[in-house]
Amino acid sequence: MPNQSKIIAFIATISILVGLSLFVSYRLFDEASMRDWLSQALPTGPFGALTLYTLLSLATALGLPRQIAAFSAGYGFGIWSGTLIATLAATTGCYLTYMISRHCFRGLIVEKYPKQLAMINEFFQHQLLTKAVIIRLLPAGSNFLTNVLAGVANLAKRPFILGSGIGFIPQMLIFALAGHGIRLGAEQHLMISLVLFVIALMLSYWLYRRSTFGKQLGYSQNR
Repeated sequence: MPNQSKIIAFIATISILVGLSLFVSYRLFDEASMRDWLSQALPTGPFGALTLYTLLSLATALGLPRQIAAFSAGYGFGIWSGTLIATLAATTGCYLTYMISRHCFRGLIVEKYPKQLAMINEFFQHQLLTKAVIIRLLPAGSNFLTNVLAGVANLAKRPFILGSGIGFIPQMLIFALAGHGIRLGAEQHLMISLVLFVIALMLSYWLYRRSTFGKQLGYSQNR
């Protein structure tokens, strides 16, 4: 059937993009070779920052892990400027993937999986900004697939993009530090991951308490 063929093509496209992003991650994420390439190819100054921002925005929209984006920006423009460039690029890439999925694939997926998308919408209907922050703070999961799912489910654009941008910042800073040459030991990485996980748990608990007490008191979450 035509719709089934389109679904298969959609899944195949997403799978290929995820596979390519993983290939790039494992094949090209070698510190020495990446530093050499950036030194030779990346312009300096504001034009270089704009060039890198544009390239990373497009690359993350196609599935490039945001950690590689932050490493590259940290190496080319230092810790703070690199963190800013990488965060803006990842957020822009999130927006691009979201919009493409929303306008190109939503109608197709809604027709095939209306109940599943309705469940996703119901879960994210309230406090979407905070939930987006929580998702981005967690080190596990695919940034690209999250963006695709958000677009297909037609989540509210502004809180999703803003929450994603806020949630990107901690990991962007960590990998910008690595790109700048500041090495973090295994214990430090573990500690940072635990801290981010605890923050995500605390935010999740806050949402749960707010939702539970709101229902008990008869308040609408839309207030």
